[in-house]
Amino acid sequence: MLRHRVLAIVLNLTVFAVFGQASAGRAQSMGPAFMPSSAAIQKSSAPARLRLEQALGQAPLHILRPAVEGAIDQVQSLQAWNATGRLPFKNGFARPLPQLLEVRLSSSSAGHSSPVAALGGYLVDAEPGWLAWGTHIQVGTAYRLRLHLAEVRLPPGTRMVVSGLGGSPQEFGLELLAPGGDLWTPSVAGESLLFEARVPVKALAGTAAAGFVLREVLELVDLAPAQGGAFPGTVSQKRAGAAPSSASGSDHPAAVSSSCLVDAMCTTDNDLPNVASYRAAIAQLQFIDNGASFLCSGGLLNDQAQDGIPYLLTAHHCLSDQAAASSLEAFFDYETTRCNGAAPKEDAMPRSNGATLLATGASSDFTFVKLLGAPGKRAFLGWNADPAVLQANTPLFRLSHPVPGTQVLPQTFTKYALTTTPPKQCEPADPNSIFLGVVSGATFPGSSGAPLLLANGQVVGQLHGGCGPNPDDACNYANLDFDGAFFVTYRAIRQWLTPNTATGPCVASSSTLCIDDKPGDRRFSVQVDVHTTQGGGHYGPGTASQLSPQGSDHGGLFWFFAQDNPEILVKVLNGCGLTSHFWVFYAATTNVGFTIAVTDTATGAQATYNNADSHAAAPVQDTNALPCG
Repeated sequence: MLRHRVLAIVLNLTVFAVFGQASAGRAQSMGPAFMPSSAAIQKSSAPARLRLEQALGQAPLHILRPAVEGAIDQVQSLQAWNATGRLPFKNGFARPLPQLLEVRLSSSSAGHSSPVAALGGYLVDAEPGWLAWGTHIQVGTAYRLRLHLAEVRLPPGTRMVVSGLGGSPQEFGLELLAPGGDLWTPSVAGESLLFEARVPVKALAGTAAAGFVLREVLELVDLAPAQGGAFPGTVSQKRAGAAPSSASGSDHPAAVSSSCLVDAMCTTDNDLPNVASYRAAIAQLQFIDNGASFLCSGGLLNDQAQDGIPYLLTAHHCLSDQAAASSLEAFFDYETTRCNGAAPKEDAMPRSNGATLLATGASSDFTFVKLLGAPGKRAFLGWNADPAVLQANTPLFRLSHPVPGTQVLPQTFTKYALTTTPPKQCEPADPNSIFLGVVSGATFPGSSGAPLLLANGQVVGQLHGGCGPNPDDACNYANLDFDGAFFVTYRAIRQWLTPNTATGPCVASSSTLCIDDKPGDRRFSVQVDVHTTQGGGHYGPGTASQLSPQGSDHGGLFWFFAQDNPEILVKVLNGCGLTSHFWVFYAATTNVGFTIAVTDTATGAQATYNNADSHAAAPVQDTNALPCG
């Protein structure tokens, strides 16, 4: 598969306006909500400013030629990637700086009341006890820029600021640091990027290694709507989202219509009740992977506590590791000013930078992150993990940020009818996917990861791809979109959405293994999702084999392909007297991709484990898996 009731809303500054309620019993669903403010929402602080603004603004210190002169191979590679419908949609590339900058700071670097040239930039005492270093990079005719800091070794408390020339400075810190010890700054508009790091001098005492290395800057390409209107009629591009089994088989761009796209600002409650509120939950996602920038869509999810924690759902084929999540910029409210009106500038859009990757998986093509913050006045979508709500012809809806051709569009609206009989071009039908016939609107690259909604604002999937007789043509409604099913995703993210929720004793089934703590209590539920491209592809739940007939109630087996070929042995042991936790041990004799979810039905706590496809699974002995409380 590809890597692809109207209610009155009363707002105040401290509480949710709730549009729906969680279902009773096993907490399989939650209604959406609106939150004007919360401790989990990013707070506005004193405006950021550059202490070196005057010195840095005089002239750029490091100059790169326009990409069409100095990086034409990168431009052509980006164009080829997008023209052939590869996912996710690419919107930028890294370019090396004219010279490598090794910025090493120590307490001896302080003592300059006025800026002095040093280390490819300027040094100055920013304020008592603080040292500032900054530089100015210019990339000719660039649309937007992000700076890459590598080998970051800066003390706690360090703050950084980035700004375009004459733009609004943005402050950030080491919270954006990726596992590899690097970070990408927030993006700024224009061809100039001014960067400054402010370090507490006291923290530099006795150290000689504080600093970072600057090797490259990321140039983001202008994908703004065409002059004269945001919604074009024809583009030259393969439509992203086409499944490998598509009939066209062509990798060459073709003229396809995008005239069926529907501006989300043209929709009303007659189209989708509370649509104006749900728009506030949808984000355009921009992130960096292997030196390139990409675009997708995602949506904020409500949790059982309704505490405004900014959990966000998108697609695994968009971003799937912590490095990409650390670089994430989530832009909200990217909407036209009126129905079919003008699009806003990105600098005018509220945004969040950075995220923590919580769970990801290819089986239902999902990625679940916690943003490091979110702007105020956000909606949080509900969700429903009961597959019974997905009946044939169920009306379903989507808000997303498509990119037909080379034009990134403001939020659009798509309406679907669920189908249980996908056409032959979509076979084999993935049991972890939902197949959708388009009623109005469309999706294009950039829409990847956008949540799929029931009429009550509950999420039941996220966009994976498309298939059908002519999947390159998004406006040909003989094709289908398909989503990763939320009822599969929920198993891996339940611990965050419904933490510490007891579900009652485990009920054994073909896909659920029940394990005892005490004899007969069936306290632990174990499920395995399989995802592999090997052998023609296999997606779906593993089959559980209870070992209780053999006298073992603390463990069991799973098989994927044949009953006489067991793949995984799982056991849960009571280690409460030693580590205050239940222990989860497993051994797998396989190299296929899988996700194991172990749930304590007495508390609702869950532990999940992942193995990448085509990688030999290592044994796991987790002695801190599930708390005993």
